[in-house]
Amino acid sequence: MNLPVPPLVLRRLVRDPIYAVGGPLVAALLVVLGALAWVLELPSRRKRGWRLLWTAAAAVVLDWTVFARCTLLWCAMPPSRRNPQLWRERNVRILREELQRFMKIADRLVGLDVRINAPTIPDDRPVLLLARHAGAGDSLLMVHVITDLLHRVPRVVLKRALLWDPAMDLCVRRLGGYFIGSGRRDRQRREAELRAFAESLQPGDIALLFPEGRNWTVGRHRAEVEAALAAGNSERAAWLERHPRVLSPRATGVRRILRAQPRIPVLVGGHQGLEDLASVRSIWRALPLHWPIHIDLISAEPPSDEHVEQWLNDEWGRLDAWTDWLDGDD
Repeated sequence: MNLPVPPLVLRRLVRDPIYAVGGPLVAALLVVLGALAWVLELPSRRKRGWRLLWTAAAAVVLDWTVFARCTLLWCAMPPSRRNPQLWRERNVRILREELQRFMKIADRLVGLDVRINAPTIPDDRPVLLLARHAGAGDSLLMVHVITDLLHRVPRVVLKRALLWDPAMDLCVRRLGGYFIGSGRRDRQRREAELRAFAESLQPGDIALLFPEGRNWTVGRHRAEVEAALAAGNSERAAWLERHPRVLSPRATGVRRILRAQPRIPVLVGGHQGLEDLASVRSIWRALPLHWPIHIDLISAEPPSDEHVEQWLNDEWGRLDAWTDWLDGDD
Protein backbone atom coordinates (compact mmCIF):
# COMPACT_ATOMS: atom_id res chain seq x y z
CA MET A 1 0.00 0.00 0.00
CA ASN A 2 1.49 3.33 -1.11
CA LEU A 3 1.49 6.31 1.23
CA PRO A 4 -0.38 9.29 -0.27
CA VAL A 5 1.92 11.88 -1.79
CA PRO A 6 1.90 15.06 0.35
CA PRO A 7 0.90 18.40 -1.18
CA LEU A 8 3.52 20.37 -3.09
CA VAL A 9 4.02 22.93 -0.32
CA LEU A 10 4.85 20.19 2.22
CA ARG A 11 7.21 18.51 -0.22
CA ARG A 12 9.10 21.76 -0.68
CA LEU A 13 9.11 23.00 2.93
CA VAL A 14 9.54 19.70 4.80
CA ARG A 15 10.74 16.85 2.63
CA ASP A 16 13.24 18.74 0.47
CA PRO A 17 15.27 20.26 3.37
CA ILE A 18 15.38 16.86 5.08
CA TYR A 19 16.61 15.24 1.87
CA ALA A 20 19.15 18.02 1.25
CA VAL A 21 20.87 17.05 4.51
CA GLY A 22 20.03 13.35 4.66
CA GLY A 23 20.98 12.39 1.10
CA PRO A 24 24.73 13.03 1.48
CA LEU A 25 24.73 11.32 4.89
CA VAL A 26 23.19 8.17 3.41
CA ALA A 27 25.68 8.22 0.52
CA ALA A 28 28.61 8.67 2.92
CA LEU A 29 27.39 5.78 5.08
CA LEU A 30 27.15 3.51 2.03
CA VAL A 31 30.67 4.49 0.96
CA VAL A 32 32.06 3.67 4.41
CA LEU A 33 30.21 0.35 4.54
CA GLY A 34 31.45 -0.42 1.03
CA ALA A 35 35.04 0.27 2.05
CA LEU A 36 34.66 -2.08 5.03
CA ALA A 37 33.14 -4.71 2.74
CA TRP A 38 36.11 -4.37 0.37
CA VAL A 39 38.52 -5.10 3.23
CA LEU A 40 36.47 -8.08 4.43
CA GLU A 41 36.22 -9.41 0.88
CA LEU A 42 39.94 -9.19 0.07
CA PRO A 43 40.16 -12.97 -0.53
CA SER A 44 37.25 -12.79 -2.99
CA ARG A 45 37.69 -11.75 -6.60
CA ARG A 46 34.01 -10.87 -7.04
CA LYS A 47 33.78 -8.45 -4.07
CA ARG A 48 30.01 -8.37 -4.35
CA GLY A 49 29.37 -6.47 -1.11
CA TRP A 50 31.70 -3.64 -2.11
CA ARG A 51 30.22 -3.45 -5.62
CA LEU A 52 26.64 -3.44 -4.38
CA LEU A 53 27.16 -0.84 -1.64
CA TRP A 54 29.17 1.55 -3.79
CA THR A 55 26.71 1.25 -6.67
CA ALA A 56 23.91 2.06 -4.21
CA ALA A 57 25.96 5.07 -3.04
CA ALA A 58 26.36 6.18 -6.67
CA ALA A 59 22.59 5.90 -7.16
CA VAL A 60 21.95 8.07 -4.10
CA VAL A 61 24.50 10.61 -5.35
CA LEU A 62 22.81 10.60 -8.78
CA ASP A 63 19.42 11.30 -7.25
CA TRP A 64 20.70 13.91 -4.80
CA THR A 65 22.79 15.72 -7.42
CA VAL A 66 19.84 15.99 -9.81
CA PHE A 67 17.79 17.34 -6.90
CA ALA A 68 20.49 19.84 -5.87
CA ARG A 69 21.20 21.07 -9.42
CA CYS A 70 17.49 21.47 -10.15
CA THR A 71 17.06 23.46 -6.93
CA LEU A 72 19.98 25.73 -7.83
CA LEU A 73 18.59 26.14 -11.34
CA TRP A 74 15.31 27.38 -9.89
CA CYS A 75 17.25 29.97 -7.87
CA ALA A 76 19.20 31.05 -10.97
CA MET A 77 16.07 31.13 -13.17
CA PRO A 78 13.10 32.16 -10.99
CA PRO A 79 9.66 32.18 -12.65
CA SER A 80 9.67 35.97 -13.00
CA ARG A 81 12.61 35.93 -15.45
CA ARG A 82 12.55 32.52 -17.06
CA ASN A 83 12.86 31.62 -20.74
CA PRO A 84 10.71 28.47 -21.13
CA GLN A 85 12.84 26.93 -23.88
CA LEU A 86 16.11 27.56 -22.05
CA TRP A 87 14.51 26.24 -18.83
CA ARG A 88 13.64 22.94 -20.53
CA GLU A 89 17.09 22.64 -22.09
CA ARG A 90 18.86 23.23 -18.77
CA ASN A 91 16.75 20.61 -16.98
CA VAL A 92 17.35 18.06 -19.74
CA ARG A 93 21.08 18.78 -19.58
CA ILE A 94 21.12 18.14 -15.82
CA LEU A 95 19.40 14.80 -16.30
CA ARG A 96 21.59 13.80 -19.24
CA GLU A 97 24.89 14.70 -17.56
CA GLU A 98 24.10 12.99 -14.26
CA LEU A 99 22.87 9.82 -15.99
CA GLN A 100 26.03 9.77 -18.12
CA ARG A 101 28.14 10.02 -14.97
CA PHE A 102 26.20 7.26 -13.22
CA MET A 103 26.44 4.94 -16.24
CA LYS A 104 30.23 5.30 -16.32
CA ILE A 105 30.51 4.59 -12.59
CA ALA A 106 28.18 1.58 -12.83
CA ASP A 107 30.25 0.22 -15.70
CA ARG A 108 33.41 0.39 -13.57
CA LEU A 109 31.77 -1.07 -10.46
CA VAL A 110 29.49 -3.80 -11.78
CA GLY A 111 30.32 -4.14 -15.48
CA LEU A 112 27.21 -2.40 -16.85
CA ASP A 113 27.82 -2.82 -20.58
CA VAL A 114 24.84 -1.35 -22.47
CA ARG A 115 24.47 -1.95 -26.21
CA ILE A 116 21.82 0.11 -27.97
CA ASN A 117 20.21 -0.21 -31.37
CA ALA A 118 17.94 2.69 -32.33
CA PRO A 119 16.58 4.10 -35.60
CA THR A 120 16.69 7.69 -36.78
CA ILE A 121 13.61 9.59 -35.62
CA PRO A 122 12.04 12.77 -37.02
CA ASP A 123 12.96 16.16 -35.56
CA ASP A 124 9.72 17.89 -36.45
CA ARG A 125 7.29 15.75 -34.43
CA PRO A 126 6.98 14.25 -30.97
CA VAL A 127 7.55 10.49 -30.65
CA LEU A 128 5.84 7.80 -28.57
CA LEU A 129 8.15 5.16 -27.05
CA LEU A 130 6.44 2.04 -25.71
CA ALA A 131 8.88 0.02 -23.62
CA ARG A 132 8.99 -3.34 -21.94
CA HIS A 133 9.19 -3.06 -18.14
CA ALA A 134 11.51 -5.56 -16.43
CA GLY A 135 14.44 -5.51 -14.01
CA ALA A 136 16.16 -2.98 -11.78
CA GLY A 137 16.78 0.43 -13.30
CA ASP A 138 15.19 -0.14 -16.71
CA SER A 139 13.28 3.17 -16.52
CA LEU A 140 16.54 5.08 -15.96
CA LEU A 141 18.16 3.25 -18.86
CA MET A 142 15.34 4.27 -21.18
CA VAL A 143 15.57 7.90 -20.03
CA HIS A 144 19.34 7.70 -20.61
CA VAL A 145 18.72 6.51 -24.18
CA ILE A 146 16.25 9.36 -24.77
CA THR A 147 18.51 12.12 -23.43
CA ASP A 148 21.96 10.87 -24.46
CA LEU A 149 21.50 8.91 -27.70
CA LEU A 150 18.33 10.40 -29.17
CA HIS A 151 18.88 13.92 -27.74
CA ARG A 152 15.21 14.41 -26.92
CA VAL A 153 13.14 15.59 -23.97
CA PRO A 154 11.84 12.65 -21.89
CA ARG A 155 8.14 12.99 -21.14
CA VAL A 156 7.68 9.99 -18.86
CA VAL A 157 4.45 8.38 -17.65
CA LEU A 158 5.07 7.10 -14.11
CA LYS A 159 3.21 6.14 -10.96
CA ARG A 160 2.28 9.06 -8.72
CA ALA A 161 4.04 7.41 -5.77
CA LEU A 162 7.37 8.32 -7.42
CA LEU A 163 6.71 11.97 -6.51
CA TRP A 164 8.05 10.97 -3.09
CA ASP A 165 11.48 11.02 -4.74
CA PRO A 166 12.73 14.64 -4.74
CA ALA A 167 14.71 14.33 -7.98
CA MET A 168 11.73 12.80 -9.82
CA ASP A 169 9.48 15.46 -8.34
CA LEU A 170 11.68 18.32 -9.51
CA CYS A 171 13.22 17.23 -12.80
CA VAL A 172 10.71 14.82 -14.37
CA ARG A 173 7.73 16.95 -13.34
CA ARG A 174 9.36 20.08 -14.76
CA LEU A 175 9.84 18.32 -18.08
CA GLY A 176 6.14 17.56 -18.30
CA GLY A 177 6.05 14.00 -17.02
CA TYR A 178 2.68 12.54 -16.12
CA PHE A 179 2.31 10.87 -12.73
CA ILE A 180 -0.62 8.45 -12.73
CA GLY A 181 -2.71 8.43 -9.57
CA SER A 182 -4.16 5.38 -7.86
CA GLY A 183 -7.14 3.49 -9.22
CA ARG A 184 -9.37 5.20 -6.64
CA ARG A 185 -9.07 8.54 -8.40
CA ASP A 186 -11.91 9.69 -10.62
CA ARG A 187 -11.61 7.90 -13.96
CA GLN A 188 -12.79 10.85 -16.03
CA ARG A 189 -10.22 13.08 -14.35
CA ARG A 190 -7.41 10.64 -15.15
CA GLU A 191 -8.52 10.39 -18.76
CA ALA A 192 -8.64 14.18 -19.05
CA GLU A 193 -5.15 14.49 -17.55
CA LEU A 194 -3.73 11.87 -19.91
CA ARG A 195 -5.39 13.56 -22.89
CA ALA A 196 -3.91 16.91 -21.82
CA PHE A 197 -0.50 15.24 -21.47
CA ALA A 198 -0.75 13.81 -24.99
CA GLU A 199 -1.93 17.09 -26.49
CA SER A 200 0.98 18.95 -24.85
CA LEU A 201 3.61 16.85 -26.65
CA GLN A 202 5.70 18.95 -29.01
CA PRO A 203 8.57 18.42 -31.48
CA GLY A 204 11.64 17.18 -29.63
CA ASP A 205 9.61 15.31 -27.00
CA ILE A 206 9.53 11.55 -26.51
CA ALA A 207 6.61 10.25 -24.47
CA LEU A 208 7.83 7.16 -22.59
CA LEU A 209 5.11 4.71 -21.60
CA PHE A 210 5.34 1.22 -20.08
CA PRO A 211 2.13 -0.55 -21.22
CA GLU A 212 2.60 -3.47 -18.81
CA GLY A 213 2.19 -1.04 -15.91
CA ARG A 214 4.67 -2.81 -13.64
CA ASN A 215 7.96 -4.71 -13.73
CA TRP A 216 7.91 -8.21 -15.13
CA THR A 217 8.89 -10.99 -12.72
CA VAL A 218 8.32 -14.72 -12.87
CA GLY A 219 5.93 -14.44 -9.92
CA ARG A 220 3.89 -11.64 -11.47
CA HIS A 221 3.68 -13.52 -14.77
CA ARG A 222 2.42 -16.61 -12.95
CA ALA A 223 -0.08 -14.48 -11.01
CA GLU A 224 -1.43 -12.98 -14.25
CA VAL A 225 -1.94 -16.45 -15.71
CA GLU A 226 -3.80 -17.57 -12.58
CA ALA A 227 -5.91 -14.39 -12.53
CA ALA A 228 -6.87 -14.87 -16.18
CA LEU A 229 -7.88 -18.47 -15.53
CA ALA A 230 -9.87 -17.48 -12.43
CA ALA A 231 -11.71 -14.85 -14.49
CA GLY A 232 -12.53 -17.42 -17.17
CA ASN A 233 -10.30 -15.69 -19.73
CA SER A 234 -8.63 -18.77 -21.16
CA GLU A 235 -7.53 -16.87 -24.28
CA ARG A 236 -5.50 -14.37 -22.22
CA ALA A 237 -4.07 -17.16 -20.05
CA ALA A 238 -2.99 -19.06 -23.18
CA TRP A 239 -1.36 -15.90 -24.59
CA LEU A 240 0.59 -15.39 -21.38
CA GLU A 241 1.72 -19.02 -21.32
CA ARG A 242 3.00 -18.65 -24.89
CA HIS A 243 4.88 -15.48 -23.92
CA PRO A 244 6.64 -16.12 -20.58
CA ARG A 245 9.02 -13.11 -20.78
CA VAL A 246 6.40 -10.34 -20.78
CA LEU A 247 3.24 -9.29 -18.95
CA SER A 248 -0.01 -8.34 -20.66
CA PRO A 249 0.29 -4.88 -22.27
CA ARG A 250 -2.56 -2.52 -21.42
CA ALA A 251 -4.13 -0.59 -24.25
CA THR A 252 -5.83 2.28 -22.38
CA GLY A 253 -2.93 4.73 -22.12
CA VAL A 254 -1.64 3.95 -25.61
CA ARG A 255 -5.11 4.46 -27.09
CA ARG A 256 -5.54 7.82 -25.32
CA ILE A 257 -2.22 9.13 -26.65
CA LEU A 258 -2.85 7.91 -30.19
CA ARG A 259 -6.30 9.52 -30.20
CA ALA A 260 -4.75 12.87 -29.24
CA GLN A 261 -1.75 12.43 -31.59
CA PRO A 262 -2.94 10.12 -34.42
CA ARG A 263 0.13 10.75 -36.62
CA ILE A 264 2.76 10.42 -33.90
CA PRO A 265 5.74 8.19 -34.83
CA VAL A 266 5.94 5.14 -32.57
CA LEU A 267 8.96 3.25 -31.25
CA VAL A 268 8.69 -0.10 -29.49
CA GLY A 269 11.54 -0.69 -27.04
CA GLY A 270 12.80 -3.99 -25.74
CA HIS A 271 15.70 -4.74 -23.45
CA GLN A 272 17.37 -7.94 -22.35
CA GLY A 273 19.74 -8.61 -19.49
CA LEU A 274 17.98 -6.82 -16.62
CA GLU A 275 14.85 -8.94 -16.21
CA ASP A 276 16.38 -11.38 -13.73
CA LEU A 277 17.71 -8.54 -11.53
CA ALA A 278 14.49 -8.00 -9.60
CA SER A 279 15.66 -8.20 -5.97
CA VAL A 280 18.71 -7.51 -3.83
CA ARG A 281 19.34 -11.25 -3.67
CA SER A 282 19.27 -11.72 -7.45
CA ILE A 283 21.50 -8.67 -7.98
CA TRP A 284 23.94 -10.00 -5.35
CA ARG A 285 24.22 -13.32 -7.13
CA ALA A 286 24.84 -11.66 -10.51
CA LEU A 287 27.63 -9.26 -9.48
CA PRO A 288 29.77 -8.45 -11.30
CA LEU A 289 27.70 -8.66 -14.47
CA HIS A 290 29.25 -10.90 -17.11
CA TRP A 291 26.75 -10.23 -19.89
CA PRO A 292 25.78 -7.09 -21.85
CA ILE A 293 22.47 -5.28 -21.56
CA HIS A 294 20.80 -5.06 -24.97
CA ILE A 295 18.34 -2.27 -25.79
CA ASP A 296 16.53 -2.43 -29.12
CA LEU A 297 14.21 0.31 -30.41
CA ILE A 298 12.19 -0.42 -33.54
CA SER A 299 9.95 1.94 -35.50
CA ALA A 300 6.35 0.73 -35.72
CA GLU A 301 3.32 1.87 -37.67
CA PRO A 302 0.69 3.32 -35.29
CA PRO A 303 -2.45 1.15 -35.32
CA SER A 304 -6.00 2.35 -35.85
CA ASP A 305 -8.06 2.89 -32.71
CA GLU A 306 -9.95 -0.40 -32.91
CA HIS A 307 -6.77 -2.43 -33.43
CA VAL A 308 -4.62 -1.03 -30.59
CA GLU A 309 -5.08 -4.02 -28.28
CA GLN A 310 -4.26 -6.64 -30.93
CA TRP A 311 -1.33 -4.56 -32.17
CA LEU A 312 0.12 -4.37 -28.65
CA ASN A 313 -0.26 -8.12 -28.23
CA ASP A 314 1.61 -8.67 -31.50
CA GLU A 315 4.41 -6.26 -30.56
CA TRP A 316 4.79 -7.74 -27.08
CA GLY A 317 4.82 -11.21 -28.59
CA ARG A 318 7.72 -10.05 -30.77
CA LEU A 319 9.54 -8.64 -27.72
CA ASP A 320 9.05 -11.97 -25.94
CA ALA A 321 10.57 -13.86 -28.89
CA TRP A 322 13.47 -11.38 -29.18
CA THR A 323 14.25 -11.66 -25.46
CA ASP A 324 14.10 -15.44 -25.61
CA TRP A 325 16.39 -15.46 -28.66
CA LEU A 326 19.02 -13.34 -26.89
CA ASP A 327 18.74 -15.51 -23.78
CA GLY A 328 19.52 -18.50 -26.00
CA ASP A 329 22.58 -16.75 -27.41
CA ASP A 330 23.85 -16.08 -23.89
